Amino acid sequence: MKRNQIYSWVMGAAMSAALAFTCVSCDEESTGNEGGNTFENIVDQTKAQAAVEAYVDKTVVPTYKDMLDKVTIMHTTVTTFLSNKTQANLDAACTAWREAREPWEESEAFLYGPAEYENLDPSLDSWPLEMTEINAILENKNWGAVEGESEAAFGVRGFHTLEYLLFNEGQPRDASTVKDEEIQYTKIVTERLLKDTETLYYAWSKDGAVDKYSTCFGNEFKQHNTDRFGSLAVVIGQIFDGCIDIAGEVGDAKIGEPYNKYKTNKEEGVLAVESWYSWNSLKDYTDNIVSIENSYLGGIEGDRGTSLSELVKSVNPDADQNLKDAIDNAKTMINKIPAPFRSNLTSNAEIEAAMDACANLSDALTQAKGALKLD
Repeated sequence: MKRNQIYSWVMGAAMSAALAFTCVSCDEESTGNEGGNTFENIVDQTKAQAAVEAYVDKTVVPTYKDMLDKVTIMHTTVTTFLSNKTQANLDAACTAWREAREPWEESEAFLYGPAEYENLDPSLDSWPLEMTEINAILENKNWGAVEGESEAAFGVRGFHTLEYLLFNEGQPRDASTVKDEEIQYTKIVTERLLKDTETLYYAWSKDGAVDKYSTCFGNEFKQHNTDRFGSLAVVIGQIFDGCIDIAGEVGDAKIGEPYNKYKTNKEEGVLAVESWYSWNSLKDYTDNIVSIENSYLGGIEGDRGTSLSELVKSVNPDADQNLKDAIDNAKTMINKIPAPFRSNLTSNAEIEAAMDACANLSDALTQAKGALKLD
């Protein structure tokens, strides 16, 4: 959506809000009910609770279960390749990597909780890679450097390290070029990916399955009776904040940083593009927007429940529709960037339109959050 349209909507929303405030103020003066214009008073709390439960049970947990299933398959296909280095087996491992990548990117609207607290986000997905350290590990066979809970270890494992080991110029590597030390490194990285994915899934979904989560995070979120999440308003505000964070990251960092760096240093621009070994970048970015869509619409397409969309629509239908339009527009504009992204960093009009669409999506999320009096 163009910025002048956003401006018109904001002005209209502001006028509506002013009128609503006046009406509420008059009502409060006549009834003595102060503070009536709050999340608790304008939103059906039973529906709000149902929306949180749908968010956990129909969005977060199924996404992580899908990821666990696909990372497990990826582990199997990689192991098959490592024991029999045929091109067909390497091709299958690369396909499995792409398939496992999708649910991870579709989870990035909820990178708080265990993904943050247990450093699972950097362990799974640090970018850019620490290539000097990766090359030293391969040369010295210092496999211990891949483990541990330090930034140095995060930068030499995860999806992108495996991507580097499997792909070249957007295609599976020539299997005959894979060296013995790369075989061992690939094995270690894939096993750690599976371990981290299991931790992420069980920390959200099963009480006591992961240390420190006697009550799993999904249940903590639904019960919202802890110091971290002490009310429905706090929980729903966190859902919106996760969506706002990834909308900004896609537009400003994932798309914007390579684009802006390329203007002054072409090599730096290309190297800043996430997932450039596999040329999976634009798919990653679109899946990030899908993570917002699923979070807002109450589940994965085909299995949705009570949603944040319903809550927003009940108090401000325009804000709800504006947000749904902004989600669709962001996906459309990202997919108008010519692929692969790393080879098309001069596509100024398409890139800037995608960046604008992500900024508008962030604005629309903020406005929807405000409509629920969560700002």
